[in-house]
Amino acid sequence: MKKLSLLAIACTCAICSFAQTEETTTETKEYSKWSIAIEGGANTIRGISEGEHAWERPYNFNLGGIVEYTFTPIFGLGAQALYLSNNTDYFDSFVTDLTGFGSLNLTNLATPYRTGNWKKFNTYLNLGAGFGVGGFKKDGMDEYDNCVDLAAWGAVNLEYNVSELIAIFGEGTYRWHSTGDFNPAGYQNAKDFFAANVGVRFKLGKKDHIRNLDVNDWVADNTLGSQETKDAIAALNEKVDAAQSEIDKLAAENAANEKASKDDVDKLKEEVAKNAKDIEELASNSAGKSTATVAGFERNAAKMKTSDLDAQLGSVIETLKNTDKSIIIEGYSDNTGTEAINDKLSMQRAEFVKKYLVKNDVCPKKIITKGYGTANPATSNATDEGQKANRRVEIILK
Repeated sequence: MKKLSLLAIACTCAICSFAQTEETTTETKEYSKWSIAIEGGANTIRGISEGEHAWERPYNFNLGGIVEYTFTPIFGLGAQALYLSNNTDYFDSFVTDLTGFGSLNLTNLATPYRTGNWKKFNTYLNLGAGFGVGGFKKDGMDEYDNCVDLAAWGAVNLEYNVSELIAIFGEGTYRWHSTGDFNPAGYQNAKDFFAANVGVRFKLGKKDHIRNLDVNDWVADNTLGSQETKDAIAALNEKVDAAQSEIDKLAAENAANEKASKDDVDKLKEEVAKNAKDIEELASNSAGKSTATVAGFERNAAKMKTSDLDAQLGSVIETLKNTDKSIIIEGYSDNTGTEAINDKLSMQRAEFVKKYLVKNDVCPKKIITKGYGTANPATSNATDEGQKANRRVEIILK
């Protein structure tokens, strides 16, 4: 029976091969979601004491494995097999808990947006239930008396992402059993364990694993639009910019010689209004897709002239002021400079555009800023023109 329990732990760890197959054959999401973990530590059973104090109880080892599927940065489900030994001067006993559990990321619930090294720390609340397979043997007995009972447990787990694919963790666990039958007569009231474990988690599949994200990253990354819609909006923006330039030209001529045609100006204004309406309708029907792009930042610069921003964003200000959707502002850089500098610079560009929008009466509570560095280039960085186009900010309605 004891060998059978240890085999159950090995079988749980072997499920990782199924998880990997599932990852490559049926997982169609953008992120990897399977992970496995091994853990071990020490435990003691409350109610079994060989002295007056808790530290005089017998402490024994425990060892186990976990397979988990994380649905979102907040919630996941998993299976655990944990072997717990309980040996004293009077008897030897063991139990293997085979349970399913749910996992809640308390850190992402409390702080959905985090930056820097804080994104690497996560605190989880795990609650599980299943059954325990165990047995005991008194001194003088040749074989173990075996038993099966119900088991439930709760744990608080502090996890640190060492890399995108590996994390380490420590946890404190309380484990309850419906009977004390895995202990000899006289100890049947000893039904619950206290355990402390440390372990290593391996995140399977691609590097962009969902356990590496905070809630803000997950929401923003899932509001990206298709390239086709971005191209359509860009084309409409070009029409708006061209029409606006023509209006400005006619207005200047009219101020100089009062010969500008009012009818022509009104016609162009109608065209601007129509194109702006088309943009809002397209953005409304394609929530989460690019509404406007600010390009042409100088190299290593996070700001540009207000007149340049007016030219690129003036036609969509009214749309952004009146929308009920969230406004995602994504900053980008070219591929020159270090990754750290580019990440910081892209975030500064997004914040600069946010300040411009707020100054133009766009509600700041609707705005979320992100810096993606060199990710998602709009074009090749092989030329100066391409690099200039990639030094940009994209505005998205979600």
